[in-house]
Amino acid sequence: MNGPTRPEMDVDSIRTQLRVELKEQLGPWVRRQFYIIVLVGGVLGALGIPVVVRLAVGDLVTAELQSSKEDLSAIRAEALDAATDAMVAAEKARMFTDDATKELEEARESINVAIAEADAAAALAQQAAEQAGEALKTAEEAGQLVNAIPNTSPDVLTGNDKAALRVRQEAVRTNDSVPGRDSKYVELYFYLDVDSEKADHPKSRIIAHVDKVEYIFDERWFKPPVRTSTERFEDFEYSTRVWGPTRVKAAIYLTDPPEILVREGLMNLNETTFLKPSAN
Repeated sequence: MNGPTRPEMDVDSIRTQLRVELKEQLGPWVRRQFYIIVLVGGVLGALGIPVVVRLAVGDLVTAELQSSKEDLSAIRAEALDAATDAMVAAEKARMFTDDATKELEEARESINVAIAEADAAAALAQQAAEQAGEALKTAEEAGQLVNAIPNTSPDVLTGNDKAALRVRQEAVRTNDSVPGRDSKYVELYFYLDVDSEKADHPKSRIIAHVDKVEYIFDERWFKPPVRTSTERFEDFEYSTRVWGPTRVKAAIYLTDPPEILVREGLMNLNETTFLKPSAN
């Protein structure tokens, strides 16, 4: 920002200016005093006043002039002090103006930086919005493609889907001995599985229609005989430790509409097998 220019302050110039002004103001007064002295001297001479008296009057006038000179010196000193104070104040004002100008420039730079950062952020936001729009468009196209495939999102399971549901059992031998017997414990794991060759839809879509699976064991050896799993994301897994095979059933509870499918078979302690659909 360009402000008005400040005139340079010079003490010698101020002193010269003061001398001129004082000369202009006091010159007539001094001349009047001189004329008064001459006039008084003349009057006293004409009246025959003794020289001593005239000298006394001259001394009085001389004393008045001396007093006037002293007053003039005091006025000059005060004027010089005032001029010096004015110069100091002007210098302080200049320094303050320079500091304010510097701070203003720094503020302008900060504003320009902030504007540049805001523009960059707006550009990134615009780019993100465009990418989001493209992703949404792609998702919509994918959704249209999925909906165009028959039976991709079934409201109910087909007969093939239900027939493809089975329970897999896996045997894992342990090193823990069975008390009183010459055998080791076996850890049996049961999972809900889907035979993909028979099903019309993927395993995840079919299992999504299953609410829970109840594993029903021989009540002679298991207390209580019914064990329930609701862990869909774990394929309704359940495990138990046995030392001999017994029969087991798995009741699969479907939703939409509610239905129970039963799979059963004999425990296999040696390999992975599947429980078969119940004959009932």
